[in-house]
Amino acid sequence: MAWSTRFFLVMVLACPLVVGAEDIAAAENLYQAALEGNITRVDALLTAHVTVHDRNVALVAAAGAGHLDVVNALLATHAEVNAHGRSGVTALSGAAGANYLDVVKVLLAAKADVNAGAEVGNTALAAAAAENHLDMVQLLLAAGADVNAGAGATALLAAARGGHLDVVRVLLAAGAKIHGVGRNGMTALVAAAGGDHIDVVRELLAAGAEVSGAALSAAATAGGLDVVQALLAAGASMVGQSGQAALLAATKSNHYDVAQVLQRAAVEQTAWQLIDGLASRFVEPDGVLSKPAQCLPSCWWLVRVVMIPPPPLAALAQY
Repeated sequence: MAWSTRFFLVMVLACPLVVGAEDIAAAENLYQAALEGNITRVDALLTAHVTVHDRNVALVAAAGAGHLDVVNALLATHAEVNAHGRSGVTALSGAAGANYLDVVKVLLAAKADVNAGAEVGNTALAAAAAENHLDMVQLLLAAGADVNAGAGATALLAAARGGHLDVVRVLLAAGAKIHGVGRNGMTALVAAAGGDHIDVVRELLAAGAEVSGAALSAAATAGGLDVVQALLAAGASMVGQSGQAALLAATKSNHYDVAQVLQRAAVEQTAWQLIDGLASRFVEPDGVLSKPAQCLPSCWWLVRVVMIPPPPLAALAQY
């Protein structure tokens, strides 16, 4: 084969590789320029051979970094406003989580889907709620965000986990489902209890959150004494497996003050159950307690006085 023919074949085969490498370099340069907010560089690269996908990725990067001029430039060159970036979020979610109000307003004006990401639990509202961006939460709700959207990670769950009381209140007022279940069966109350966020726990309880053994165990693991006491006062049961689980969680986590409160509650609840059971046996036909039964409440104080002291809590750790 002649030398000229060989050279021609090499060039033909190599050209696609060279062009492909140039495209990759242009896409990466556009991404970096958008991330840094270098509008001059972005404008120059947009005249090069960059695909719609490249523009989409750059748009998400620019929005998450708050570079409004770059966002406008990319939208003007037909970047898709609802596309996902490298991390899997949309431009709107990225901007909302970083609290860039002006960017979010531009994206919404460009018809960004305010509920995008609901199928994976990554909505703009949840992102803003998780970071305690109250103004952003209110803006998104006003734009039509579904307060209960999010597969396994609603905005209320995100706000409760972070202990963001004001955001929790706004979401509840907007109709957030207080008993919505997230990943691993977690509710907002469990999330708040596990984070030892007493103010949020009280707010959720006042709004009608159902006390569960999971919430009590989460609080016990975190060592939240005030949260544990609030849950017990709201009716958390220490009788049965859920109570045992909470006591064991506190002990294993070396929260012996919490374990002591839980142990005392278990004794009191068990004693009251016993007294109630006895009292039911002494009800007269007219519904009035018989005289023997009327002394049962006094028996409760006797139980507390003569109660055998529990073993050292440290000894429970071996179980």
